[in-house]
Amino acid sequence: MNRLILFCALLVFTACGSVRPEFPKPPVSPVVFADPPLSEVTIPVSVDFAGASADIKSQIASAVNAVHTPGWPNHEFEQSCNLRYRYGVSYGELNFGIVSGARPIQISGQIAAGAGATFCAVCVNLFGVRCVVPKVGASCGIPPGENMRRINFGVNTSLAVNPDYSLKSDVAISDLHFVDPCRITFLNIDISGLIRDAVIARVPTATINDRIKAISVRPQAENIWNQAIAPIAIGDGLYFKLKPESWGLSEIGGQGETVKFNFGFTAKPEITTDPTPVPADLPSFGNAASGNGFNIFADVKVDYPFINKKLAEQLVGMKIPVEGNEFIIKGVEVFGLKNREMIVRIDFKGTLKGCLFLLAKPTYDAATREVKFSELKYDLYTTNLLVNALAWLAKPIILQSIGDKARIPIGNRLDDVQGKVNGYLNKTYGNITLTGEVTDLSILDDNFQALPKVLFIRTHAAGKLGVDVVLP
Repeated sequence: MNRLILFCALLVFTACGSVRPEFPKPPVSPVVFADPPLSEVTIPVSVDFAGASADIKSQIASAVNAVHTPGWPNHEFEQSCNLRYRYGVSYGELNFGIVSGARPIQISGQIAAGAGATFCAVCVNLFGVRCVVPKVGASCGIPPGENMRRINFGVNTSLAVNPDYSLKSDVAISDLHFVDPCRITFLNIDISGLIRDAVIARVPTATINDRIKAISVRPQAENIWNQAIAPIAIGDGLYFKLKPESWGLSEIGGQGETVKFNFGFTAKPEITTDPTPVPADLPSFGNAASGNGFNIFADVKVDYPFINKKLAEQLVGMKIPVEGNEFIIKGVEVFGLKNREMIVRIDFKGTLKGCLFLLAKPTYDAATREVKFSELKYDLYTTNLLVNALAWLAKPIILQSIGDKARIPIGNRLDDVQGKVNGYLNKTYGNITLTGEVTDLSILDDNFQALPKVLFIRTHAAGKLGVDVVLP
C-alpha cells in the first residue's frame, strides 16, 4: 500500500511536472534600521577680491587727494586777520589685506601732508581790518622746497553676509597719525589736527560700504546648492543624491586679496535608481564649522529588477548534477522580507521543473569587493516539501553551488563611481572652480536592509572639497 501511495505521488509530480512550494511569509515584526548618521559637508570658498580692492583704494586715493585748502600749495586760506594757513594731503601707497578676525579687511599704508601758517599778533580795523605788526610764518612739508610729512593711515572693516547673501561691512578709520609731526600751533590751533579732521571727513566710508555690499555670494551659494541637489549619474542606472538639509556659513577671513569662508551643510544622501532631482530652494543660513572635507553616509537604494538582472547573469543556465538528477537554473528573482534577509526564488528545470524559495542574507565581502548572498537556506515551506522523492533537491550541493555563484562584483563599480565623482568635483562653472577628491569610498558591512521594493546598502565616503571664485 505504501509503495502504491509513493508511486501515485511520483506519478502526479511527473504528470504535472512541477514543484511549487507556498510563498514565504514576511516576519510579524520587521527589523527597523536606524537612520544613517547625518552627513557633513564643509566647503572652503575662496573669493578673489582684487577687483574690489582696486576700486576701494581708488576711492580712498580720490578722497585723500581732495583734502587741501583752496589754492594749495601756493595760497593761504584766511581764517581771520590773525591767522592764515594752508595744507594739502597726497595719496601714497596703500596695501589691501584680508586676515582672520572680527575686522578682516585691512587697508593700511602711508599718505603725506604739508602745511603752513602765518600769524599776526595785532590786527586793527582802520579802513578795513589789517595786520599792523610784522607777521610770523612757519611751514612743514610744503613742496617743492620740503618733503611732505608722512602720515600712517589705515582703514578696516568687519565683514559678514546679509540674509540676501550680499556682503555687509562697517568701514572705519583705524589709524591716522603723523610719523613726522607738523608742529605749527598758534593760539592753540593745531594744523595737524585740522588735517586729521579733514582726512577723516573725506574718507568715503559709506561709499566703500556700498561697494562691498554690491558683492554678493548668492551666485556662488546657488551654484553650490544646485550642484548639491542635482543627481549624479554613476552608471548602471544608479544616481547619487546628496539631499542637503541645513546650510551655514562660517566666519569670514582670508589672506592677501582673497576672502575665505566656509559653506557647510548637513545631508542625508542616497544612491538610487530614481533620477528625479530633489526640489529644494536655497535656504537661509546658520553657522558652519571650519574645515575642508566631507564625511558622507549614503543609503544605496537598489531595486530588485537590477539585482535580478545581475544574478541572472551569474546563475541562469547553471547545471548542478545531484545524485544522478539534473538541476538546471532557468530563472532567479529576489524579494525583500523587511529585515536583513531576502527571498530568492529559483526557477529550475531538468529532472523535475518548478521553483524553490531560499532565504539569503546579503553581505559585502571587502576582500573580493563583492555583494554576496550568504547563509543560504531553504524557506520553511520549501523545506517541508522536499521529502521522500524530492529529498535530492535538499542536498547541500545545490545551495553551495548557488552561493558560490550568486555574487555581484562592485569593486570596479566603486572605482568608477569614485572616478566620476572626482571628475565632478574638479570642474569650472563660469567664474567658479571646484577642486576636490574622494579619498575613501566603501560599503559598510552588516548594513543591508531588504525592503519590499528595494535593497538598502549603507555606504561611506570621505574626502576634501574647495571652491575658488573670481569676482567680476
